[in-house]
Amino acid sequence: MDPSIAPLPPLSKEEVEAFISRYNNENELREKHANAETYRPNRLFFKKLDGTIKKNSTFVNKLKTSLTTAQSSTLFCDFEKLNLTRYVDEAAAALANIGSLKNVDGDAARKLISMFHLRYEDFQREFLSKLKERIDPKTTFPTPADNEADITAFEFIFLLYGESTLLKVFENNPDSDEGKELANLFALFVTKDKERAFLWMLNNFLEQIGVPLLGVVPKRVLDGISTHNIQSVPNFRPVFPKYAAGLLVFLEKHFSGIAKKLVEIKTTLNERMEANFKILHKTGVIHSDNEEKETNLKAAYLDLLAQVQRLADLLNRNMPTLPEYTEPNEVDGANITIINPFLNRGDEEIAIGLWEDAQTREFYEAIPDVKEKFRIFLERGGGLASDAKTTSEEEDVSLEDVTTVAEELKNLESEESKEDEDEGLLSSKYDASDDAVEEMPRKTPLEKIDFLLEDLPQCNNIDLCDKFAENFCRLNKKANRKKLVEVLYYAKVDATPYYSRITATISKALPEIGEELVEKLMAQFFGLRKFEPTKRLDRKMRNVRFISELTKFRVIPAMKTLQLLQIMLKRFNTHDIDVACGLLEFCGRFLFRSPTSHVRTKLLLETLQRKKKKICRDERQQLSIDNACYYCDPPEIMPVKRKVRPILHEYLRFLLYTKLKRDNSTIKALALEIRSLPWKDTVFQLYAIKCFTRVWAMKYDCVEACASLFALVTRKIGPLYAGKVVDAVLEEVRVGMEINDPLMQQRRILTARYLANLYVFELVDEEPILATLSSFITYFPNSRIDPPFNYVRITLVCEILNIASEYFKRKHKRNLLSFLTAFQLYCFFKAQPLPLEISFTVKDTLERINAPHIYNTKEEASKAYQEMLLKMARHEEDDEEDDEDFNEKPAEVGKVEDEDSHDSGSDSDSDSDDDDEDVDDDEDDEEDDEEGDDDDEDDDEDDDEDVFDDDDDEE
Repeated sequence: MDPSIAPLPPLSKEEVEAFISRYNNENELREKHANAETYRPNRLFFKKLDGTIKKNSTFVNKLKTSLTTAQSSTLFCDFEKLNLTRYVDEAAAALANIGSLKNVDGDAARKLISMFHLRYEDFQREFLSKLKERIDPKTTFPTPADNEADITAFEFIFLLYGESTLLKVFENNPDSDEGKELANLFALFVTKDKERAFLWMLNNFLEQIGVPLLGVVPKRVLDGISTHNIQSVPNFRPVFPKYAAGLLVFLEKHFSGIAKKLVEIKTTLNERMEANFKILHKTGVIHSDNEEKETNLKAAYLDLLAQVQRLADLLNRNMPTLPEYTEPNEVDGANITIINPFLNRGDEEIAIGLWEDAQTREFYEAIPDVKEKFRIFLERGGGLASDAKTTSEEEDVSLEDVTTVAEELKNLESEESKEDEDEGLLSSKYDASDDAVEEMPRKTPLEKIDFLLEDLPQCNNIDLCDKFAENFCRLNKKANRKKLVEVLYYAKVDATPYYSRITATISKALPEIGEELVEKLMAQFFGLRKFEPTKRLDRKMRNVRFISELTKFRVIPAMKTLQLLQIMLKRFNTHDIDVACGLLEFCGRFLFRSPTSHVRTKLLLETLQRKKKKICRDERQQLSIDNACYYCDPPEIMPVKRKVRPILHEYLRFLLYTKLKRDNSTIKALALEIRSLPWKDTVFQLYAIKCFTRVWAMKYDCVEACASLFALVTRKIGPLYAGKVVDAVLEEVRVGMEINDPLMQQRRILTARYLANLYVFELVDEEPILATLSSFITYFPNSRIDPPFNYVRITLVCEILNIASEYFKRKHKRNLLSFLTAFQLYCFFKAQPLPLEISFTVKDTLERINAPHIYNTKEEASKAYQEMLLKMARHEEDDEEDDEDFNEKPAEVGKVEDEDSHDSGSDSDSDSDDDDEDVDDDEDDEEDDEEGDDDDEDDDEDDDEDVFDDDDDEE
């Protein structure tokens, strides 16, 4: 609902009682006037009164010249003493013409009329004839062209005539029916007011004589009676019932016509406001004609609305339904539809979105109110803002106004050239004031403001800024205000936020400071644009930074700042791009998220992007534009949905991924906690194996600690889980080779390190390690999954060799040496030359594991590889021959036994001796194994002492 058509409140109890008392008094006076003959004195009464010509003439002259409240009591006393029989006609004429006087007391005039009517019989005839001359419809009815004095006089005379008629002053007039005459004149007055210029006068008439004339009680009176539960309510009846009904119907029709006109004006006003809103957000400027039309329509609507509300109350009618105006949240342009998402949000939600954090919001919005606190000082020094004056953020400032400010200051160039000199003068002035402090401890008012301004550069937080503003309010004077504006104007770039807060705080009480500072900054903005595009960028950025900060403090309206941005987009040269981007970075988010400036800011950002594509060719400027637009309107980041896991799973993740550190005591404590978890639960068991496999989720330096921790855990819960983890790790290595995604490179390196550390802690044998190393160089080398320029497999091999090679047993050394030859050849088949980082890593690894041969060329590595293959083939042939000899040996032995049976005895004896020696050796080996098992058990019992050893201890 439109706040301007809020229903009128009911009358208070005192007002209702006064209304009823007045109505009762009028009824008594009306009855008295109807029987005036019984109250009129006889001739003997008049003989006792003073009939001298001088006193009677003086009384009549007083009636003709003035009838004020101060003179009313004197006139009443004189009336009781004088015999005015011969001056009735003059007194009647004076009372009929009393409306033309100034400061007339209406109650005194009505009382004098009643006193004359109750004493002199001829008064009513003379008074009526004089009144008819003053309210002639053909000559005396007012028009809008009449002056105010004539209109006021007619209002008073017509009201005096209506009250006299309703009080039955003219009841005994046999020549006419004054009730009918009053109704006709009333209707004629309403009919002649075709432009509704005197609707306010009609309301005044109905407020004074509406109840006795129409018999209709105002709605506010009825609401007050019901609200305050007043019991003694008279029966409100019209004085002339025969004419009241027709006049009431006539006035109701008149009210319907006025209500219809009000609806039409409101509809027209809504259309004009919507059109101006779209023009403002599309072009940034409202033409003066359109703005004037809206202002005139709004003034006419509010004036008519107030009178219609009053008339509806007096006639006890309901207000018409008026079309509401809702500010459009869309602006339709050329292929553009922009929705304002900030329009319907609450104040608190808007404030939260404007600022990055609570501290920033407090800095820009928690402005102290110094107006009431220092009102005495502010009123004494002048410039205090009036209570009725309000400053609105949505104030529309046309582009022509800002341009006019720049045109008026024609000597801007000379002033800019003297800026450094002025700063030097200011600093020298402060230096002089320092000397004065040492000489004179007591300061004059002039020196106080100088010392206060000297502390201005030290205001670098909220408390100091507010304290400075309060201290300045105590020194409020016109000269001090001017001096403060000058000092604020020359602020450094990093001090502009604090100076802007000081300006906003003081401007609440002294708006002159904010207005003058804004005017100077606007003039500087347009003055700097007169220079070449490649000059004075630092001053331009300081100027736009100051304007941006004042905009965030709402000292400068948002629309005015956006008009400056639009001006820069028109020319769009080198410095205009930098300054426009600076403006958006300083206050762009504030403008974009403010409901009143969002739509226009959105349009300007789109214009900026289009001009960047068409005009801007510099990569630096393109990046600046993208950064500014991103700062104003960052893309929405979807919240990451946290996966819900069982509490035991979360606890295990916390132990492994957060609490695990490369420290013996930490590993021992974690091992005890993890052993106590329910490993017999299948679900938890699978998840624990998964967690111990995904080492890439840990910190890089915790991989070795994880392997040590897992070794401790598996010694108590069983080796079955170790095999599952090792299988998962080997599978992860194979998957990494098959996918070969660059994003998985760190994951693959950590997995390889983990596999090597599992071997160090004896959770995996040498064969899987050698097989993994061989797969790195033999699984589709130089193919799509291992291109020549991809060296990650070399890194993986080096990681495993650096950790695990020194723990290989002697019987696997031959296989490791063979692998090193093939590995060096694999490196030569990669794109040459190898990157320095990869080359150094390979050399360091080969030197660390004491490789017997380090080949410098591909030919050497290839020749060594061929020799290695021949040697391996020769060993395979020897192994095959040994197998064949082993298979043929039993037959030959049998043949010898048949031929040389006589030597069997001696041979069997020797064999038996050999068998006995073998049995003894086996028994010794079993004893050694049992001792080794006992040693292992002792190690398990003392596992808390040597869980995690450094590389030197393990070696």
